[in-house]
Amino acid sequence: TRESLAALAEELPAVAAALQRFTYDRMLQNLMIRNPLFRPFTRAQQRDLLRRFTSHDVVPGTVIINEGDPGTGLFLVLSGAVEVAKGGGDESTPLATLRAGEVFGEMSLLRQEAATATVVASEQSTVLFLSRDYVDRMVANIPAVREYLAALAEDRELDTQLALASDDEAEDDGSVVIFF
Repeated sequence: TRESLAALAEELPAVAAALQRFTYDRMLQNLMIRNPLFRPFTRAQQRDLLRRFTSHDVVPGTVIINEGDPGTGLFLVLSGAVEVAKGGGDESTPLATLRAGEVFGEMSLLRQEAATATVVASEQSTVLFLSRDYVDRMVANIPAVREYLAALAEDRELDTQLALASDDEAEDDGSVVIFF
């Protein structure tokens, strides 16, 4: 049972390490199967691509991407959740909650611009990071990767515009103006 494994892991650090490694490997396998970023590749190429990512454990409140900063690479949420918001402080507009298997950071990479939103860990999370240089090479050489990231960026841009428009409407004073 889960309780038996937890008790055993507490008593034997080697068991805890093995369970942690098994869980991590299983999450990576699920990511390769489900995420469209990996579809154009063979199984061996998928494993090679995953080796190029670095893994980072982040605590809640950790800023992963800061709006206005240059894009440094592509991120994948392996576990946990991150919040995406536009604007800062009290003027911040929530855009999305991203969970395991979701990608972020693509917009600034594709457009060669600064980040358009801030991404913060909302719970204990593990994110994978792939450097800008490697992403640029993939986008230049693998049309399916370029198309996936471009479609994702376009969808997110539309979602952002809708979120900002509805945020503006919420700030409206409620009066209605009719033009004839």
